[in-house]
Amino acid sequence: QLSGKKITALVVSVLFALHPMHVESVAWVSERKDVLYTMFFLLSMIAYLRYMKSGYQKKKYIGVILYFIASLLSKSAAVTLPVILIAIDLYKGRKINIRSLLEKAPLFLLSLLFGILAILSQKSDGALKDLSLSYTIINQIFIFSYNIAFYIVKLIAPLNLSTMYYYPVIHGNALPVLYYFSLPLLLIISWFIYRKISFRKESIFGVSFFLIALSVMLQIIPVGISFASDRYTYVASIGLFFIAGQWVSNIQKKHIKNAVVALFSIYTIMISYQTWARIGYWKNAEILFTDVIKKYPDNYHGYWVRGIYRNEINDLQGALQDFNKVMEYNPNRADNAIARGSIRYKLNDFKGAWEDADFTIKLDSTIAEAYNNRGIAYEGLGDMKSAFLDYNKAILLKPAYGMAYDNRGVIKAKSGDMVGAIEDINKAIKLSPEDSKAYSDRGNIKAMQKDYKGSVEDFNIALKLKPDDKIAYYNRGNSRYNLNDKTGACEDWKKSNELGYEMAADALSKFCN
Repeated sequence: QLSGKKITALVVSVLFALHPMHVESVAWVSERKDVLYTMFFLLSMIAYLRYMKSGYQKKKYIGVILYFIASLLSKSAAVTLPVILIAIDLYKGRKINIRSLLEKAPLFLLSLLFGILAILSQKSDGALKDLSLSYTIINQIFIFSYNIAFYIVKLIAPLNLSTMYYYPVIHGNALPVLYYFSLPLLLIISWFIYRKISFRKESIFGVSFFLIALSVMLQIIPVGISFASDRYTYVASIGLFFIAGQWVSNIQKKHIKNAVVALFSIYTIMISYQTWARIGYWKNAEILFTDVIKKYPDNYHGYWVRGIYRNEINDLQGALQDFNKVMEYNPNRADNAIARGSIRYKLNDFKGAWEDADFTIKLDSTIAEAYNNRGIAYEGLGDMKSAFLDYNKAILLKPAYGMAYDNRGVIKAKSGDMVGAIEDINKAIKLSPEDSKAYSDRGNIKAMQKDYKGSVEDFNIALKLKPDDKIAYYNRGNSRYNLNDKTGACEDWKKSNELGYEMAADALSKFCN
């Protein structure tokens, strides 16, 4: 409807469907909102074109507003639509006057509202970045121009794609040399479009669409640690694809058109392969961020994310290696010291765990998790008094810290204060009802009090929350044995043994033969 040419529509559709920079928006579950917002965004544009075709009948404008609201609710990036509609007006030869602007007033008000909400949300999440702390004003201008050039180049030649594109490292006060070429390149492209391209009107519209749609993603208000992302091109790319489609449509000579069709076919095969290859990287965070690390080996962030994933899948040595790398590149990162300390504790390196927790406290003495981790390390080292004091401090700093209550409860139980232990662990369960360890710990204390029935009930909940807890199976087996349920006890010990708990093998050998 925009171009009135089927070839243009075909080219845009093929490029949009097959381009590898769009993999992120589709393969990443969290970014499916891109697909949703784009659908409603385009539907709103279609509704607007039909509104224009109808002679500006007001009832036809309702669809524009409703689809726009749906797009905004899907993703705030839709705020650019009113400006794109003005670009459509100009492209279609509509005069810009009071009426044409007033009809878009509701759209601009919605954009303003959702834009403010988006900025406030990013600010509350701590995602906004102050570039002035790292870059001069001049360098910020070149980063901005490089950002635009980066997207243009990647859309034309989608090579060396990555999930992350980190901000450049400054050497002295200088950016990498490519950044300084970006602004002259953009000026040359602008001059070429204005002076040399025969279909100037279409090109100006396509570039305008691209820049308007991309404007909220160009880090004018910097967000996060990446200056660019593939997903940001999902709608914006349509502008450049439109130029390509119009160029193909305008070719008159048959032999040139045949050559272009052949080249376009080869190009689509190439980007299809690139897309297929990129899909494979999204299998899991291990593969995805190993690729990021390969492209940015000196940036801590890739190691950090991969380390978190490796910890989640219980690859403790791999996680430790990654967190060591983070420490190498970003030594004063408190959350990394906490994470590495937790890994060291799991690997029975109690001294290393204590060192990481103590280091974190020296960085920031208000982090409750650091005191909790140091308390756990003290326990491993056999210093129960120091552990108890650290758990107290953690609770003082963070009164709703369920894990610290649970850990303090275990210390109280070891010192014989069973009433205080149960009180603390009950509090932990109230604060963190999904924490399987708290139920296991309470089950152990009930078993110490010979409340084997209550103990089994707690272990049941713990195993429901964490079905692969080999120690919980073993301890439930002990409680069942004390309830004269030998069959149930042997089943639990067998399961614990299958999961790799050595003490279960002894119980099986002694009581279940």
